[in-house]
Amino acid sequence: MDKMADVLGRAGAWCGQNKYLSAIKNAFQNFMPLTIAGAIGVLWCNVLVNESTGLGMFFKPIMALDFLNPAFQAVNFCTISCITVGITLGIAQEIGIWNMGAEKAGYIPGLVGLAAWLSVTNTSHMVEGAKDAFTGISGNELGATGLFTGMIICRIILLLRKTRCIKN
Repeated sequence: MDKMADVLGRAGAWCGQNKYLSAIKNAFQNFMPLTIAGAIGVLWCNVLVNESTGLGMFFKPIMALDFLNPAFQAVNFCTISCITVGITLGIAQEIGIWNMGAEKAGYIPGLVGLAAWLSVTNTSHMVEGAKDAFTGISGNELGATGLFTGMIICRIILLLRKTRCIKN
């Protein structure tokens, strides 16, 4: 048992010292309050004030609060459904702080990471039955589907900076 604890301890120490894993961990930790706010929005709209699936099925007076549902749906969309924006910005910011220090980095690494993710994100979508293409960022790209793209883009930017393709 001690041998396994030793091996896991060394693996955990390596993960804690790895700047990329540390950046991902810190970005998710910093985003956690927004995730909790989004979870409250989901709870409100789907469990509490919903007459088909929630408490509203059994306790009709709570449906007097359904005028607040659009606000809680907006909170949900802006936090959980747009997680890629916050996490990509956070990862790029954390890697920039790791490389340059907090004073020198400022907010530029986070904004560059977000801009790089936006530059590779598909913005033209064909909707079935429509004459023209829809232009904009799809909800799939903003949610968890685009999250790995954002993480990979942050890593590529760092590699370009290390190879001096991007100067300070």
